[in-house]
Amino acid sequence: MPSLVDERFEALRTLVPAAPPYVNDMLFAWLATEGGTGNTLNDRWYTMLIGKGAVVRTINDMWFEVLGINGHTQGSLNDRELAFWTSGGALV
Repeated sequence: MPSLVDERFEALRTLVPAAPPYVNDMLFAWLATEGGTGNTLNDRWYTMLIGKGAVVRTINDMWFEVLGINGHTQGSLNDRELAFWTSGGALV
């Protein structure tokens, strides 16, 4: 069974190939491509999730909601996130 860590890493390498090969650096770059702004990873998560239609709450709650909006509706946050990254990491 694939792990969330491995699937996220592989998807991010494809989505942001110019970013340094470290998960937080790749997430920082990917969040910018999805509309996230700010100087910290949390700022970019927060602004990206609000921009994708999430109701303002905690980042985990908003990420759970946005994953559902994008068709990943089964299971826990980890289950949804694994399905998201396994499918390539594309948001609508």
